Amino acid sequence: MLSKNIFRKIIYSVLYSGFVCSSVSSVAGVRQDVYSELEKITGNWSDADLSVSVGGVTGEVPARVGDSISYKLASTRAGHFILVHVDSHGTVTLILPDCPSTTQGAEYHCSYPEEGALKVQPPLGKETLYLVFTETAVSRGSIGVNKGKNFVQLEDSVALASKIRQIIQDYAVTGKVAVSKKEYLVEGASGTTQYTTRSIIRQFDDSDLKKIDVPDEEMAQPLAVDMIQFEFGSSRLTTQGMINLDIFGEAFLSGALSDQSYLLVGHTDDIGTEEANMVLSWDRARVAKAYLVDHFGIDTDRIEVDAYGETRPRASNSNAESRTLNRRVEFMRTN
Repeated sequence: MLSKNIFRKIIYSVLYSGFVCSSVSSVAGVRQDVYSELEKITGNWSDADLSVSVGGVTGEVPARVGDSISYKLASTRAGHFILVHVDSHGTVTLILPDCPSTTQGAEYHCSYPEEGALKVQPPLGKETLYLVFTETAVSRGSIGVNKGKNFVQLEDSVALASKIRQIIQDYAVTGKVAVSKKEYLVEGASGTTQYTTRSIIRQFDDSDLKKIDVPDEEMAQPLAVDMIQFEFGSSRLTTQGMINLDIFGEAFLSGALSDQSYLLVGHTDDIGTEEANMVLSWDRARVAKAYLVDHFGIDTDRIEVDAYGETRPRASNSNAESRTLNRRVEFMRTN
């Protein structure tokens, strides 16, 4: 005979099993469409020796939110730089740096910003720079950069990426164009996130990790995350919760983890009724999954969802601090 708790879990599982749709929703779709447009930009100026680097980011070390960075642009020819920045959610910013027409040795150099530095901002994850170099200036008006400004960001990032691609392709019919690309990783400021992308990869990229066959059995090596935060008594993610999920999304897209599947389990503290907490833990687990699917395009079949409400506490629930540890989700590798 089924116990009352197991019966409840079966009912909630049936109710929520179809919540996350299989189609990739807007954010991941936007990012994919943006990259599709920008990757079509090709150069015809092979001896321009174009390069772009990120000042403040060394080697594979990621930039952290709050860090000061700048973009270093260089070519062996004189010309005009166009910089396109794409964040991990697919938001596009077009920048026209105010570069002086001077040379340093054999190279033409420019920095953005010309003085000072930018502050790294969320979202976390991979950011991409596309540097386009033209022999003569492209009209600011044609790109949509207003007089007195040196950048533009539209609500419709795909439309902006498409416009940039078309303008550069049209220019390349009669003019010289060079293109370079740079990717770098943005992580949370030290102490503001529970894990880093690299630590998640190390946790799950382990040949000795056992497959978890039955969710109701004792779980092996779960990665408990109490910093994926939700509003009180709600399944609405806080900004900090989204930042922590961004780290998992980026890790799950990495080559080391891209073929792995996971169980995502929701838990609560003991405030409220057992029934309400079971519902809430299901809600939070499915919302966390939906965020990863929607924002990173992760295949919905890679993440199963389960929930235990208040039945598997990590701490005693005797005070506010211990209850915080119990309001969590856990990720477990299943293959």
